[in-house]
Amino acid sequence: MQVTKNVLDDAARRKMMAQFRSKDTKPEVMVRRALHRLGYRFRLHRRDLPGKPDIVLPRHQTIILVHGCFWHQHNGCSDARMPRTRQDYWSAKFRRNSERDAETAAALKALGWRVLVVWECDARKPELDSYLASALGHVSSLSAYSDEAGHRFRFEAGQSFRFHSGRRSDLKAAISRTDPGSR
Repeated sequence: MQVTKNVLDDAARRKMMAQFRSKDTKPEVMVRRALHRLGYRFRLHRRDLPGKPDIVLPRHQTIILVHGCFWHQHNGCSDARMPRTRQDYWSAKFRRNSERDAETAAALKALGWRVLVVWECDARKPELDSYLASALGHVSSLSAYSDEAGHRFRFEAGQSFRFHSGRRSDLKAAISRTDPGSR
């Protein structure tokens, strides 16, 4: 773990830390936009589920947790630095965050949910759409998809194929290869 030096006094640090949001963070919004591009619809922060998960896809029985690399200590990530001051406090804080993450995931799985974690550093990558499409089994789980001309494509249960770019033109080509009668 890399250690950083504290350059702020206590009042400035307190003010800065109070500005961190727990909902609608930039990585979370990026994941939500990617899901919309892929045609998914979802619920946000459902209070009736353990841990108020960031994104809930009820139709697919899937939960997406968007974790900040610093707060959830993403192993091997340069954003997961241990602060130089009050290391005992931060060490305990990060340990408790990890324990809570594990407890939440276990509780959600016990309720029958699939749990997917997207890290902040991965949400910034251009491959986010491809990653989500692959992780969620994108096309095989959708009943219909419209292209830019408004054509609707239907998929039978169990029918699946892969695509990786998240572009509609690639999806349209894959659909025509899979089901020539749907054009």
